[in-house]
Amino acid sequence: MKQLKKITLALLFIISVTQLQAKDVPVTFQELPNKAQTFLKTYFPSLQTSYVIQDKGFFSTEYEVTLEDGTQLEFDENGDWKGVDGQHRSIPTAFIPAKIIKYVKAKFPNMTISKIEKDSRKYDIELNGDLDLEFNLKGDFLRMD
Repeated sequence: MKQLKKITLALLFIISVTQLQAKDVPVTFQELPNKAQTFLKTYFPSLQTSYVIQDKGFFSTEYEVTLEDGTQLEFDENGDWKGVDGQHRSIPTAFIPAKIIKYVKAKFPNMTISKIEKDSRKYDIELNGDLDLEFNLKGDFLRMD
């Protein structure tokens, strides 16, 4: 019983320390990693940044950027994009793999991409008709939600 109590207290301590470490801090555009700055200047040149949040987690740092039109972007600590959310509006597609763009244009010619998320295994795409598609990292279609 004492052993269980010690383990529970240790877990609670670890969780509380982890929560204290995580911080969302407003930062300037210039404090973004260079790769993220270049991405924004290249694919969203006509939009100003409304604000940037640096999300310092226990093991990593991420950046959340909101543009003046409400578009939200997420970058990892190296400045690689993790997600772009146009808030139900079309987003630029030049940074999306060509194979995915070709598939979307062929199968859904009257729809546009309004959101994309990328992780270590796949791309999740939302079309403006609230249709969700999933692709592997090679750009091959996997499934539709």
